[in-house]
Amino acid sequence: MHGLTTSDLVWRPTAELQGLLRAAFNMIAASTPDSPDRRAALASIEAIRRELARRGPNPGP
Repeated sequence: MHGLTTSDLVWRPTAELQGLLRAAFNMIAASTPDSPDRRAALASIEAIRRELARRGPNPGP
């Protein structure tokens, strides 16, 4: 997984962002400490969380 930027994320639907967040967490679980993959996954998680926070809470059903 490469590091995702804000411009990568802004046009993606929320459901896709949630899937990317799950994939980034899985990448961290499978990576070794201080590896490039782990750093990229951590950066992606931060970017995804910022984008989800910018969108605000989802309305209920």
